[in-house]
Amino acid sequence: MIGDKEFKIYDFIFAKGAFDTKRSSHSLMMNLRVYILDGFIVLAVLLMIFPLKYTKAFKTKLTSFYNNFKAKFFWNGAIRTITVMYIQLAMTFANQIKISIYEGGLEQNPVDKFISIFMFVALFGYPFIAWFAIIHNEKNLNNEETKKKMVNLYADIRIREDDPDRAWNIAYYPNFLIRRIMFVAFPTFLWVFPYFQIQCLIMFTSLYIIFYAGTKPHNSRDRRYMEVFNEVLIMIACYHLICFSEFNLSPIAQFNTGYSYVVVFAVAVIVNIGVIVAKQVANLRRMRKFKIIKKARLDVFIARRKLNQQNYAKQFGIDDVKYYEGKGQFVGLPALSASQPNFVEQKTPVVQEAQGTQNLRHLSKIKIQ
Repeated sequence: MIGDKEFKIYDFIFAKGAFDTKRSSHSLMMNLRVYILDGFIVLAVLLMIFPLKYTKAFKTKLTSFYNNFKAKFFWNGAIRTITVMYIQLAMTFANQIKISIYEGGLEQNPVDKFISIFMFVALFGYPFIAWFAIIHNEKNLNNEETKKKMVNLYADIRIREDDPDRAWNIAYYPNFLIRRIMFVAFPTFLWVFPYFQIQCLIMFTSLYIIFYAGTKPHNSRDRRYMEVFNEVLIMIACYHLICFSEFNLSPIAQFNTGYSYVVVFAVAVIVNIGVIVAKQVANLRRMRKFKIIKKARLDVFIARRKLNQQNYAKQFGIDDVKYYEGKGQFVGLPALSASQPNFVEQKTPVVQEAQGTQNLRHLSKIKIQ
């Protein structure tokens, strides 16, 4: 920590000594360097733009920005941040606890030890706090006010009241985090019992697969398939760990098992990245299709309005009218819309061309997938 005589702010900021295993593994601040610097940068940016809040030019926009930032970050934003950082923070604090237990606390700052134990207990209790928050607001999960605060605790989860598995579905997020921290706790507290670590990993993975495949908590079918696929690969990877242990006494067999282990993870990476890329391509195609349909509908609408105005001028004997393309209407005539068909008495070449390009009835029935 800062009280450490060897601590230097320059080394901390510019990561000097970060690859020094002895120093970095025993210093909590060096291990949390990235998160601390990111926090200071965000805080500095907010403090820099805060004075602009009291200027006339930026007052309205910055007030709205601060209100939105406060509403989103302190609830859903904080939940999302904790979820992303959860496994890394658990590993960092668990590493400090392991040093304290198995290395006698040598070269470890007592403050680092205290903070690591406290934060690991807090991380272990966070899933239960999240579970309590979901159950406490179970009847209001579909309310907009509740969604603004804690929708990230049950996003994309089936929470219909008539769902028989609703109670299990809303427990997905807490179970997800409990499983993660247990995967960190096993190597930490069972350091001298590697065989028991592997057994616990396999047991928890099996229980999680049973839970997820039985309840199917997510709304998206593709998401469910990907979750089960990834869990099966994790289970296969856990079986590989048995071959790396002393259960397999052949060094050559252990080495050759590594090839299979690498292939399993390569398949997981390729499939997951492929799914992400495929979804992005589908979204781009969907946006392009939406723009084409929107433009075609707008062209038909403008053509029908132009025809209405032409027939209006003809019926009431209004001559010498000029059509302005930029405004999309005739000067001196009311802005008749396409929903006023009283003056559409004939199909002029303008409407025929527009309807020949994209049929209005066909466009109204197109589904954007």
